[in-house]
Amino acid sequence: MKKKLRAWIWLGLLLFLLFPLLQKTDPYEAAFKALPVQAQGRIKPIDTLARTSLLQLVRKQKLVTQTGETLSPAGWLLRVLVDPKTVDAEACFYVNHPELLSFLGHATTQASMLSYKAIQPYFKQVYQTIESIKEPLSAFDKQLQLLSDNIGLYQNLKYSLSFSEFNLASWLDSIPAGRQAIQAKERGQSYNVEAMARFIQQADYGLHLASKASIGLAAEGASPQWSNIGQLYLDCLVGDPHPILLAYKQLIEAYQSGHLQAFQQAAKSIGEYYQPYASVFKLKLELICNELAIFYKLALLYLGCFLCVLAYWVLKKDGLYQVCIEALSFTFIVHTGALLLRMYLQGRPPVTNLYSSAVFVAWAAAGLCLGFERFHKNGFMACVAAMVGSLALIVAHHLSLGEDTLEVMRAVLDSNFWLSTHVITVSLGYSAMFVSGCLGMLYVFQGLFKSKQSVLDALSRMAYGTVCFALLFSFIGTMLGGLWADMSWGRFWGWDPKENGALLIILWCAIMLHARIARVVEERGFMLFAIGGNIVTAWSWFGTNMLGVGLHSYGFMDKAFTSLAYFVLSQLCCIGLGFFVKGQG
Repeated sequence: MKKKLRAWIWLGLLLFLLFPLLQKTDPYEAAFKALPVQAQGRIKPIDTLARTSLLQLVRKQKLVTQTGETLSPAGWLLRVLVDPKTVDAEACFYVNHPELLSFLGHATTQASMLSYKAIQPYFKQVYQTIESIKEPLSAFDKQLQLLSDNIGLYQNLKYSLSFSEFNLASWLDSIPAGRQAIQAKERGQSYNVEAMARFIQQADYGLHLASKASIGLAAEGASPQWSNIGQLYLDCLVGDPHPILLAYKQLIEAYQSGHLQAFQQAAKSIGEYYQPYASVFKLKLELICNELAIFYKLALLYLGCFLCVLAYWVLKKDGLYQVCIEALSFTFIVHTGALLLRMYLQGRPPVTNLYSSAVFVAWAAAGLCLGFERFHKNGFMACVAAMVGSLALIVAHHLSLGEDTLEVMRAVLDSNFWLSTHVITVSLGYSAMFVSGCLGMLYVFQGLFKSKQSVLDALSRMAYGTVCFALLFSFIGTMLGGLWADMSWGRFWGWDPKENGALLIILWCAIMLHARIARVVEERGFMLFAIGGNIVTAWSWFGTNMLGVGLHSYGFMDKAFTSLAYFVLSQLCCIGLGFFVKGQG
């Protein structure tokens, strides 16, 4: 019976994960989304570029047009390629600040979606206001800068893919006549003014594209220097048009005329050009990962497991416990596979940026808790695994908005050895601290609901062991970080905010353990200390990055301050509730 139940649970969850691959896709979008492009230092499917761009602009992975049509990220970017003027009129800029909406001529104070065409008349005011901004930045200033960044992103996409606006045939026709006119003028002879003006106008536009577009389309050599669309147009002055230009021209013409086979053939030609520079297999895997949104689905699965544990405690049904453990085991196995897949795609250890650290912390916490659950079988560690797993992956989801999660490593971090040692051990320390903190929260709520003292004792023992684990890995990770800093920056310790945060975790663990051993605090006090560890760890993990100072400022972020403040407040409330728990202090 258990084997049959396991099979049904795993099959159902597998179908939930793979459902996006079973849906029908527009054949034009399917061919377009697989096109490789070079952007942000790496070659990626154009679908990845479309998703990160649309997420930054509208905070969603879809766009509803004025006619009610729902566009996928690839469908939207395909429209930018073939019909940019129509897309300019679509509402694809999310603005949620009342003062900024008023600044842009809108009376509403509700969050709104605005079109590029509607914002365009205010460009001059936007840029002039940004130039006059001074520290400290107000909420309006930050939103105005965000809008400016989004305008720049949209314009960059338009410039980088402006094949339909730059007439290749007209440009090629203008080159011979333009050259003759310029040469005649230099010799003091009569020349065709119209031909020279036409040539200069188109050459200027090519120079403009070369300076503005950031997407690499073509390259030559073993260590290629990538050329954007403007540079490829200008290269026509000294030779034949590049095959990529011709392929994109055929792609647009095929789409506009509705010839699917010709469209697919042009897309195939573009893909074949990139084969010497990128693994076709990796590009296909990344495309599948984009479709599945695997880590977002895992967050939902962890959340479902959490609700299942709560139902088991309330209803006292052993079957619910079995369902929870099977679902949690499946989720952890898929999480492990997804983590390994990320490592394969990036060619790096699992933690390379804040996003991947959240993914890893969720995985490590789930693995640690499942190990404990095999021995205790009371649902507490299953609950903690689901709590930390879901919350950490939700954090990862928000960190991924508008960002390339497989970004190229910064030079200071470009060391697989130290990423595999220092960064992983510190992240394991984070995971253990959050596990102990969640056990502390369970202790408080179990105590408030008058659970048996044996239950509270069990939670305390698990938290004690987890804190020891956290201290060990945090200490080793911090020492390894000091060695890395000595090699990279010439000093072992510099009181950098991130270093101070790591030291704070070590000190907090040491204080907890010494206070417990010396009986300065008893069971309840130790568990409240563990909840405080959540605050210390969250500050070390994210808070130090918000300061924007120190040698670790390459991880600077300020968009999570409100979320961090709410998290700290919630932990303080839990600590406050803990004083109403009857038990040893």
